[in-house]
Amino acid sequence: MQIDIALQPIVLPMSGQVASYEVLARRVDPFTGKVTLPMDLVRGTDAVGWRDIDLAVLAKLRGSLDQIPAHTGLNVNIAPETIVSPDYWEQYCSLLENLVRAHTAPLVVELSERIDIDETDLAQVIGPLRELGAQIALDDLGAEWASRSRLAFHSWDICKIDYRPQARAQVAHWVDDVIAMCRRDNVLTVLEGIESAQDVLMARRMNVDRCQGYAHGRPFILTDGLGHSSRASAQGYRSC
Repeated sequence: MQIDIALQPIVLPMSGQVASYEVLARRVDPFTGKVTLPMDLVRGTDAVGWRDIDLAVLAKLRGSLDQIPAHTGLNVNIAPETIVSPDYWEQYCSLLENLVRAHTAPLVVELSERIDIDETDLAQVIGPLRELGAQIALDDLGAEWASRSRLAFHSWDICKIDYRPQARAQVAHWVDDVIAMCRRDNVLTVLEGIESAQDVLMARRMNVDRCQGYAHGRPFILTDGLGHSSRASAQGYRSC
């Protein structure tokens, strides 16, 4: 399938320095430049599956590694549809292992908040991914199935907290406790949904390890290296 990848920076809150990029799926029309987001790719007459998108992103990323600094971390996503399909799971693991070997900096797999399986079953997903050399992130804590109990049940490398403006009211009463718990357990925290200069100051006061959102950069299509990329057309900061 034809797929393009977009990168969104994940930055250090105090300096704004890029620590890593989240790799997102996009499709760019070669004639009009119109960008299609994953949610639209999985709908309509020409729909593709989430698991096809997962594999296509890893394959495209492997072919683009020479355009990305070797010292910069990369975050990729995995959908529940990929996890529950034995053939796709095997292919995903093979592609991931190749990426881990080829890229010097950490390769992080973000486990989708849509993963609705028992925690003991999820442990059987986390273990093999970690054995391949990947770090593991809980994506969008506070959304759907990405709960605090899931955070406490497993050993995570990274916790990404859904802190978009529209989600803050639901998580505000526990977010400070989660950040403190993650710091105690050596789990790196990423505050997602940082959209303004005011948000940047707020994130610094909250003492998180990383930030992600429009205030630090919108996703940009990787076309010809980071210095020659099309930054205008890849909208949306979420990993969907």
